[in-house]
Amino acid sequence: MSDAALIRIEEYEPGRRAAWNDFVASGVNGTVFHSQDFLDYHPPGRFDFRHLMFYDGDTLVAVLPGAVKERSYVSPSGASFGGFAFREYLSLADADRVVKAFVGWCRERGIEQARLTPPCRSITAPLTRSWNTR
Repeated sequence: MSDAALIRIEEYEPGRRAAWNDFVASGVNGTVFHSQDFLDYHPPGRFDFRHLMFYDGDTLVAVLPGAVKERSYVSPSGASFGGFAFREYLSLADADRVVKAFVGWCRERGIEQARLTPPCRSITAPLTRSWNTR
């Protein structure tokens, strides 16, 4: 990621469906539960979806599926897992930039709490990876 401190957040719109799904499919930890194909299963109005797209300059670096319920941001809403999906593994400093941008987005909207349930490692790890049980 660039050295610029600013991460720009844009709310998902249906015209960005292909970009979102391509990002999830090619990222390091996206799952079927992050896919708009899966999330669109729910009828309109069931959730106040506010799926977020995080940009570093013009580069999409993370997506976060979720919804606002009362004064909480909930990820997932209508899925088993949610949380951030990333393009690549991030340094601690870059992950901090993404999270700080998300916290700022929440504060600007009066959201007081975020509940994120990321997928477990067995879902996101490549099938060819060996497991160390020590």
